[in-house]
Amino acid sequence: MAFELVVKNTLLKNIGLLVVAILLSGVVASWLGSFYNSFFKAGFGGDIIGDTSFWELVAGFPLALIFFLTLLFTLFAEQKYLKKYLLWSLALPALFELVFDFSHIYFPIALGLIAYGIGWVLRNFLARAV
Repeated sequence: MAFELVVKNTLLKNIGLLVVAILLSGVVASWLGSFYNSFFKAGFGGDIIGDTSFWELVAGFPLALIFFLTLLFTLFAEQKYLKKYLLWSLALPALFELVFDFSHIYFPIALGLIAYGIGWVLRNFLARAV
């Protein structure tokens, strides 16, 4: 028996996972945007609109959303629907990354793969522990 989040309504569970991922992304977005800015020397800020912290938040939110959506859906979604959930939930953040930062598209892909790996390991660990 695999580890499953015990919620009878699948739609309610998926909406809950989406809300949790958005909330966690909002908390982590500034830190991840700051890391992105220092790693790629993006040079945020100093423009007409906003300061550096605002642009780090804007750049970090889709990255954090990609990470947490992949992690949470890998960990808690039903395995038979996992590909569909990941595809539809990651469509908007991936489109954002493709349009605004295509030159560094490998970074969100790496974040997604890391999150998938962590979720897969945790799911298998929890399945054996339960």
